[in-house]
Amino acid sequence: MPKYELVITNDTLKSTPLTLSVLELIGPQGIQGPEGPRGVIGVTDNGGDGSLEYDPITGIFTYTGPSAAEVRDHFSNGTGVTITDGQISIGQPVATNDDVIFNNVTSDLTGNADTADALTFIVRNSTGATLTKGTVVYVSGIQGNTPEVSAAQADSSATMPAFGLVQADIADSGNGVVTTFGSLLGLSVANFGETGVTFSLGDTVYVSATEAGKLTNVAPAGESSLIQNIGKIERGSPTTNMTIKVGGAGRTNATPNLDDGNIFIGNASNQSVTSDLNSEVRSRVSATGDLGYDQNTGVFSFTERTDAEVQGLISATDNGGDGSLSYDNTTGVISYTGPNASEVRAHFSGGTGVTITNGEVAIGQPVATTDDVTFDDLTLTGQLKGPATFTIDPAAHGDDTGTVVVAGNLQVDGTTTTVNSTTVEVADKNVVLGANATADTENHGAGITVSRPDSTDATISWDETNDEWDVTNGLSVAGDITVSGTVNGRDVAADGSKLNGIEAGATADQTGAEIKALYEAEANAFTDAQFTKLAGIETGATADQTGSEIKTALFAEADTNNLTDTLLTKLNGIEDNADVTDTANVEAAGALMDSEVPNLAQVKAFDSADYATAAQGALADTAVQPNDSPTFGTLNATTVDFGDWTVTESGGSLYFATGGNNKMKLDASGNLQVVGNVESNATIS
Repeated sequence: MPKYELVITNDTLKSTPLTLSVLELIGPQGIQGPEGPRGVIGVTDNGGDGSLEYDPITGIFTYTGPSAAEVRDHFSNGTGVTITDGQISIGQPVATNDDVIFNNVTSDLTGNADTADALTFIVRNSTGATLTKGTVVYVSGIQGNTPEVSAAQADSSATMPAFGLVQADIADSGNGVVTTFGSLLGLSVANFGETGVTFSLGDTVYVSATEAGKLTNVAPAGESSLIQNIGKIERGSPTTNMTIKVGGAGRTNATPNLDDGNIFIGNASNQSVTSDLNSEVRSRVSATGDLGYDQNTGVFSFTERTDAEVQGLISATDNGGDGSLSYDNTTGVISYTGPNASEVRAHFSGGTGVTITNGEVAIGQPVATTDDVTFDDLTLTGQLKGPATFTIDPAAHGDDTGTVVVAGNLQVDGTTTTVNSTTVEVADKNVVLGANATADTENHGAGITVSRPDSTDATISWDETNDEWDVTNGLSVAGDITVSGTVNGRDVAADGSKLNGIEAGATADQTGAEIKALYEAEANAFTDAQFTKLAGIETGATADQTGSEIKTALFAEADTNNLTDTLLTKLNGIEDNADVTDTANVEAAGALMDSEVPNLAQVKAFDSADYATAAQGALADTAVQPNDSPTFGTLNATTVDFGDWTVTESGGSLYFATGGNNKMKLDASGNLQVVGNVESNATIS
């Protein structure tokens, strides 16, 4: 029988997939025309997805599986789902750890937000030299429970993969920290950069293949070098203060570099090794029956068979699954029916939140970023983020009705809270303003402001400087006002009592003469006569002295003929019934007898009322007489007692009192204050 060869070259394998036609079906009758053995075989395509064809001239069966369009035709867009060119999308990722964006969300909300920080671990330097900050290291051993690290280099698998960057210089035999994930700041390119490499912001950094412990921004080349992306430049200048975002520690690329013409293939130890593509392909190809194969050259050879032999060698087994395949060995026809819609759809089922009905995939509602969505309860483990104006609208929507309930405390961190409600009810009976103040002065100006579009706003504000409330407008009080202190320095209660004693229509513009006339018309008034009497009383005189005090004061005076204790002793020495008419005794006592006074009658007739003092005049007839109106210079007295009335000077004011209570005050400015009614027959101003 004639033999035919199929030669496979390296270029062929690299450029096109390996396709083996059924060469054993070609018989000795030749390879051309339907009259040969190939003509006894036929194919029937019963429709459905995909197609099956047979060329009786070449003897080649051509099966084309269902196209993407055919398979996609069994699916259609449902609620919230779009299918475009076979890509099923729901608008955005909605896994439990995804950040999502919606237009409006209708749901009960709970949740919190977490943050992450850099990951580091403690290591030991046993390299014999200092590991400088930024050195990329691998785990080279362990001492106790502490990993030992050394400088990593990409062209040596023994020093890879790297596990991070040294956070700060680690002396030999000392412990330090390696950052395996997170930002490492304050790096100098002289310590971590491969020689001659210039780094820029955003560069991806790799473990260097030429310098141990260094980084480069170009992935190492060559099959002997491993590729490990260890981070990214977060700050590129200055070169003495750079920042690297460390990541990708502990692993190299799943697919390392590969030389031209080689492939990765697993060995007996289940490890990936490189090998020549031609050798590997040829070593794994074999042929049986009429088909021969030379593994050294890659050449196939075969012997043709008769139609019956060919038809008998073919069989078809339908192992179930979608569609069907059958073969008639008497006619040589293989019949294939592609999967129908029901079969294809049977491979899909609705999962969490997804329903599939007659090929229509739905998730209940559209969830694209511009869609309004409605949920029952919505639980978040992150933050709820919205647009610049974020509206929560309870049903019925769009009419500013419904109730929003916050089941817990409400904290507003913004600077302005605006309430457009017409009625605001607060259960708290004490509203605290300025609660975040750390000093009293920070709450200066705190209070309530009433907006007045047509006038100046009305405010009640706290004045910290004066420790008082300031009110910009008047107050109208329906009930009583009670104060514990003064009002503008005035004792309102005391002033009120005084005011109650002033008769209606009283004025304060009376002249001194008018006031004096009215006053002197009152019973027990302080008269001019009493004033004169007052002038004759010395300053500081009192009327409540005890006998002992009077005696002491009297005896303290000089030339007063006081009956002192000495005089009393002398008096006690005078005999009883001593005769003062005895001339001898009188003369012995230094007295005068009547006989010795020529004008005795005149002396005896002299009235004591006729005596004049030095202040009154030299003679009795020029002295002050009763009912006179004398004029004095200055009358010095602190208090003048007129019996029922006293006049006291204190602090530059005169106080007129009766019964121990001040009834009238006249200050140095001429102001008169009266307790009781003031009656006037003229205008008081």
